[in-house]
Amino acid sequence: GGILISTERYDLAIIGGGPAGYVSAIRAAQLGMRVVVVEKGRLGGLCLNRGCIPTKALIHATDPLRRIGDLNRIGIRINRNTIDISRLKDFKDRVVKRLVSGIEFLFRKHRIRLINQIAALDGAEKIKAGPEEIISDKIAIATGTSALEIPEIPFDHKTILSSDDLLDLCLIPKRLLVIGAGAVGLEMASIYHNLGSEVVIYEMMDQILPGCDPEMATLLKKAVERNGISIELKRRVENQRDIEGFDAVLVAVGREPEIPEGTEVARDDRGFIKVDQCYQTDIKGIFAIGDVTGPPLLAHRASHQGKRLATHLCRGGFFEPGPIPAAVFTHPEYAWVGVNEGEVDGALIGRFPLTASGRAVAMGETDGLCKVIINSRDHRIIGGHILGPFASELIGILGLAIRSRIKLEELEETIQVHPTMAEMIPEALANALHRAIHID
Repeated sequence: GGILISTERYDLAIIGGGPAGYVSAIRAAQLGMRVVVVEKGRLGGLCLNRGCIPTKALIHATDPLRRIGDLNRIGIRINRNTIDISRLKDFKDRVVKRLVSGIEFLFRKHRIRLINQIAALDGAEKIKAGPEEIISDKIAIATGTSALEIPEIPFDHKTILSSDDLLDLCLIPKRLLVIGAGAVGLEMASIYHNLGSEVVIYEMMDQILPGCDPEMATLLKKAVERNGISIELKRRVENQRDIEGFDAVLVAVGREPEIPEGTEVARDDRGFIKVDQCYQTDIKGIFAIGDVTGPPLLAHRASHQGKRLATHLCRGGFFEPGPIPAAVFTHPEYAWVGVNEGEVDGALIGRFPLTASGRAVAMGETDGLCKVIINSRDHRIIGGHILGPFASELIGILGLAIRSRIKLEELEETIQVHPTMAEMIPEALANALHRAIHID
């Protein structure tokens, strides 16, 4: 029943095996560090087990149900058959299991020790992991976040649900209320609408995706409503009466940091850990990476931080991360990078609607817009927004352009394959100078 003190001293001990923690561990091991990871659940964290990956699997699996009406209209007759919810859940679980197994293999390959325990900090060099005490030169906190509750309607995991609960696919509610029109709320709403639920979204702010470009958020709201999902803005939920008439309620109003016991580092007013540009906390030797350091709460940002921390610990220096793209996998997808319209005075704005895209028309997917924001002084690209098919894949083009300080003319003259969605990017850039070909 006593504490077992590890005989090996580690170079890096990481608390949390999510996108920040496991990526940092692998990169650190590649660079020659002795690494241990303490993870209370499965490797992959929220993103792989209960977030990004299972939701995308379900969006992929259920999207054909959304398209049945369109296919019938163009002459391909398909009847909507019964949904086998058990097999759908098995498919989602197999996807997750395969990817988790891949990370476990990489841990074995790189000789990273994994301890499945709840971790607690004990000073700047010690971690208590169950009955074991780990000693390490450096410690990284990568414990992520958990779903926020609404105090008046706390989770009961039966009808008042978190996204974790809905991903278990225990039932398809006849009427589903989604509280919060952020990425989680919108994506879960799309999945359950495809499965046949009547879905209503309440958002307390005056637009969906608060903080995003208002024009693009408005266009996405209209597209989602055309798909059959009801959205009510400036709508608060303050008591049980506000949720009457619904079979299930998803609360998706944000997330709060999960902080290991014994953590004494400085935190901001929302509880997120404060770090400097090298992810160092105010206690020497203790670092923090990923969502536990605050917004934007994105897996790709967390993974990037994990790699940069490992490189910094081994080689020193600082790496400017550049613009961080984001996407919401609704129908249509919306992805963005850099600034919103209106955030830079005098910027040039270029737009290209999907109604003028040959590929979009051929696909019957003309709901959307490509918008670019250009510095008027030097014509460098500073912002990009894409609403439409493959937006999450295409936004990387504009992210690279911003990071590389590419001018409008350079990307405008880059030849894209025809017919593709990528052609709208140079057209939008040309529109900023009133010379697009396929629109007035």
